[in-house]
Amino acid sequence: MLATIIFLLKWPFTVIFVYIVIRLTASILHNRPEAVKSSLFHRLKSPIFASHRGGSKSFAPENTMYGYKKCVYEFETEVLEFDVRRSKDGALVIMHDEDVSRTTDGIGLIPQLTLAEIKKLDAAYNFSPDGIEFPLRGREDCKVPTLGELLDEFEQVEKLVFLFDLKEISVVEEVIQIIKERKLEHRSILGAVFPKVNARMMELKPEEVPAAVDIRTMIKLYSLYMLGFLWLVPIKHEYLGVALYGSTTTKILTKNFVSAIHERGRKLAVFGIDLDTDLMQNYCLELGVDLLISDRPDMLKKNIETFRTKRLLSENLGGIDQLR
Repeated sequence: MLATIIFLLKWPFTVIFVYIVIRLTASILHNRPEAVKSSLFHRLKSPIFASHRGGSKSFAPENTMYGYKKCVYEFETEVLEFDVRRSKDGALVIMHDEDVSRTTDGIGLIPQLTLAEIKKLDAAYNFSPDGIEFPLRGREDCKVPTLGELLDEFEQVEKLVFLFDLKEISVVEEVIQIIKERKLEHRSILGAVFPKVNARMMELKPEEVPAAVDIRTMIKLYSLYMLGFLWLVPIKHEYLGVALYGSTTTKILTKNFVSAIHERGRKLAVFGIDLDTDLMQNYCLELGVDLLISDRPDMLKKNIETFRTKRLLSENLGGIDQLR
């Protein structure tokens, strides 16, 4: 009985002691971000200007050479994001959906179509800036491109970074081999939303190539952040990601969340339909988001340039004040 009473008196103090140890450990780990060995990760200075599927809202059909060329040569995007799938006969093609019907005049699934059949599709068929006219139908640069065609065109743009969004596990090994053969390790970021594809990607990718997180891992990391335990687990991916749709924009994307990611030595990427406004792009820039992947690169170019100019002016004025 006496032993029981002593135990009951002691256990609250034990709990408090354990809690204090945990919080002290967390504080120490917060100040010791995990090292990232990729030189590209360190070379890309935030905020980073990325074009999602070649800009697929107002001026170009998604994942077409027409759109990619505008992003690179006109808007001078820093990162070009695109989706990679495999055709029936093994070709690597650039398309987001497995089903071709949303973006082309055809029907069927990419894995069930040969490259020759895919090349007959018009990827501008359903694209209409105003919902009335379809001005880009029939253009050769609005066919579905292959990965080789895309890299052949833009590999010469030395500062351009390629963001490969791997849609199928079957493409992972070949994409990584192509990156190595073309010596693009210092110009490539790899990502895959689906966990199994991402896991295979992480197994095979070169250490130099930074990686973006899959959806399941991101949910786990955000849950740990909400519980105050983001510091507790290792983070293998260099880029964490948030899709901005409706309520996620304000509920998830906060200054504290961005800071918590930075404290772990990682960067945050955002994408989604909510990112296609001046208001949201500027909100993300003010929060310190690192990689903005937008369907409106025309708009993002202007907003990032304005933000960088204001930041530079503020830094210069701060330096002048210190000299006074």
